[in-house]
Amino acid sequence: MPNRYRSIFVSDLHLGATGSRAEQVAEFLQNTESEYLYLVGDVIDQWVLRHGERWTHRHTEVIRQILGKEQAGVKVFYTPGNHDEALKQMNGTSLGHLRVDREFIHETADGKRILVTHGDEFDRLSTQYKRLAWVMANIYDEITRFNQRCNELLARISRRQVDFSTGLKKKLKKVVKRKTSFENALLESTIERGLDGVVCGHIHTPSLYYLEGVAYANCGDWVEHATAIVEHWDGRLELLDWHDQMIRLGIPGAAVVEPLPKPQS
Repeated sequence: MPNRYRSIFVSDLHLGATGSRAEQVAEFLQNTESEYLYLVGDVIDQWVLRHGERWTHRHTEVIRQILGKEQAGVKVFYTPGNHDEALKQMNGTSLGHLRVDREFIHETADGKRILVTHGDEFDRLSTQYKRLAWVMANIYDEITRFNQRCNELLARISRRQVDFSTGLKKKLKKVVKRKTSFENALLESTIERGLDGVVCGHIHTPSLYYLEGVAYANCGDWVEHATAIVEHWDGRLELLDWHDQMIRLGIPGAAVVEPLPKPQS
């Protein structure tokens, strides 16, 4: 029986990138239902998509799952990020139950107005140093690919696998968060607009907390983590760790997904 929510928010799937956990994304979409599905940017990683061999049937399955939900009547909202910025040319477009725009205002079941945006506009690295950000993304993808090949070799000789690419990415995202005051900038903008909260992605740091009654909710990602923000039928927001859900539902493969660090209070 799928878990049912009023709304689901996911970001940073990075389909087409080496490190994308596309299989877990597909399982998550298959085992959840909602009235609203928000794709909060960096769904398709166009920065590394030139490496055609990175795209697999698992990535295609995620797209099929999303389109299947739209065809079933789920209202799907897509706000492109910096890695799928080419789709920003479609801002303001509606295709059936699918809408694409730079941001959305979501109204929760209890009447709260929530800004939904990827968040790259609040990151100076993405706005002022795009070329550098692009180079860093491609270097990370190559390092991840090298990491995978190392682990394939270690597995053949029954040695413990290593993960140095994830640690590198987390350090880079921490630098972005610290140097750009990412969370503070988003919260200040949200408060200035008189909104009750913001749901974003971009920095791959899953989080849910309240500052002076205003919610900051970061969906996290499906590269280093496997997380989403969900809205329950009473309007309550929750940071969902799919690793825990897989264990509870008895889905094979739960052990290969790293558990989520405890969210900030």
